[in-house]
Amino acid sequence: MPLISDTTLFFQFGIIMLLAFIGAGLAAKLGQSVILGYIAVGALIGPYISITLFGHTYSGLIQNTEMLGYFARMGLILLLFFVGLEFSISKLKKTRTAATILAVFNFGVDMFLGILLGVLMKWPIEDSFFLAAIIGTGSSAVAAKTLMEIGKLTAPETDFIIGMSVVEDFIAMLLLTVAGGLTMSSGSAPSNLWMLVSGIGIFYLFFILLAIFVIPKVVKHLDVIKSDEMFILFALGIVFISAALADALYVQSLIGAFFIGMVFAETRMTERLKTKLMSMRDAFVAIFFVYFGMMINPSVIVMVLPLIAAAVPLMLISDLIVTTSVAMLIGFPSRHAFFVGSTSAFRGAESMLFASVGGSSLGISYAEQLYAIAGPFSLIMDLVALPVLKNSSRLVIKLSKFVPRYVRFSALLISRTFSKLVMPQTLKLYGDARRSTLPLWSFIISCAVAIFLEFPFKMVPIAAALVSAYMAVLVLRKDLNASINLINYANIGVPNSKGVPEILDLVIRLVSGLMVTAVAVIAISGIYIPAALIPIALYVLFMLHSMKANYNALGRYSSYARTYPAASPGAEGAYVRRQQSDAPTIPFHTTFSERGVQARRGQQAAGRPAGNVAFIRAKPKGQKAKEFHDGIYPPQLK
Repeated sequence: MPLISDTTLFFQFGIIMLLAFIGAGLAAKLGQSVILGYIAVGALIGPYISITLFGHTYSGLIQNTEMLGYFARMGLILLLFFVGLEFSISKLKKTRTAATILAVFNFGVDMFLGILLGVLMKWPIEDSFFLAAIIGTGSSAVAAKTLMEIGKLTAPETDFIIGMSVVEDFIAMLLLTVAGGLTMSSGSAPSNLWMLVSGIGIFYLFFILLAIFVIPKVVKHLDVIKSDEMFILFALGIVFISAALADALYVQSLIGAFFIGMVFAETRMTERLKTKLMSMRDAFVAIFFVYFGMMINPSVIVMVLPLIAAAVPLMLISDLIVTTSVAMLIGFPSRHAFFVGSTSAFRGAESMLFASVGGSSLGISYAEQLYAIAGPFSLIMDLVALPVLKNSSRLVIKLSKFVPRYVRFSALLISRTFSKLVMPQTLKLYGDARRSTLPLWSFIISCAVAIFLEFPFKMVPIAAALVSAYMAVLVLRKDLNASINLINYANIGVPNSKGVPEILDLVIRLVSGLMVTAVAVIAISGIYIPAALIPIALYVLFMLHSMKANYNALGRYSSYARTYPAASPGAEGAYVRRQQSDAPTIPFHTTFSERGVQARRGQQAAGRPAGNVAFIRAKPKGQKAKEFHDGIYPPQLK
């Protein structure tokens, strides 16, 4: 490495810090993330910029970026250490099942679409993987910052969003471990797959033993370090030694920092680590994003615009439609489900991370394109996701009009069923889905392993996935048999004495078909990835057919009406009415107000079905209109 004079080195750091400050300030003024300001500054001062004006050519302020690259790497290591500190198992206990399901679906679908896009663009599979990770990995930091700005951090669905982000980050780190090990840029890259697997196994075993046996006994002795200077030295030492250990075992050094952060996440040192290292992290992370901007070749951005134009709608469809649908089916009310889907559309530092790792790895043919895609793609996704999130309540009402009636009806039955198993319950009347956790994770891990293996070795994890799927369905059927008779379906048009067998059959068929489809997609993807769309299309048709058959079977029970006393004893003359018709319509959003009552009466007077609705006819003066939540917090009717 050529030596850099002190003058040049100090100038580089001085100009980077000052311009990063200016870029962050301008980005904040425009209502954007400061990350975008850092990237823009890096692109303007980096070696790839070249502007000719009035006979003068500007070629960037910094040409030699090698030394800067090491400091940027340190920023990434500190960033991943802080991500690990946020991975608290205790935070996941309340939302573990719902968060796991949402994370697996959201990340899995996004990754599949990203790889499919790369293959259709004639990219190699390694490049396609990193492309998928760039466009498919959501940003928990940007999402949390946005929720804070719009005052939604205390919303009931926020805990699930945070849990989903944590699980998704963990899955992303696992994939980065394998993919990064296979494409390591260092000279110590493994010579074969078995060496890589053994290195990864030793790495994980070491950190498991460290977390279970060593840290709980040692951490109480670390409280004696009263000097902040000594504490910072100790913290930085363990972070960078963990990164070095990971690199020595054919694992990305970033993963070592992430795992040591996880080890300390459940200790009382967590807050002190965050407080003392946060300023250093912010400074080095700013250097990383500026360096990332320097690696962007403006001439390449023009080349990747068609790819970005295809990736943005793909990810919006996946996050806003698929993730929202999954959230609804497991028990979220539609408004909250769409809010969860909108939040998952944000992109940020995680995309830059995968672009940086992919761009510096061996065997990557489109490194420049990976750098060029990450920044503009994240910016566009954030610009679209923010207004969608702010207007999610109104958008879900408009979008619900395009959903067929039989889909809404069956989806509400499925949501009511799963909400009692998946969502947290104050009273343990329905049981929970904890028993299915082991076969579910076995299924997920088997599928993940099968992705990275070739035939015929792929058949072993595929067989394990099918066995795990069979066990998961057996456990689910047993849990549903024990609890489904306690679930109230009457207020959505289906008497419990009539519709339970059909509902149970619908749920089991859809879950079984989904797992078989996932295995088929993985198996076919090993041969030709675009062909994997065939089982997906078949499953969608199967799901729609099952929902329509369920609608036709239970429609005869929908002429049902009861009147319940109002839940509020002080609301004199008020009552809750449940109305059904022969052609039930399931609203995705219901507001209790006098206007809504008059609208329903008008529909009845005109001979049109009023639909399956719930409303309070007389709203006491001075009280706010109430809203019927059919999911997380079912109303208590007295």
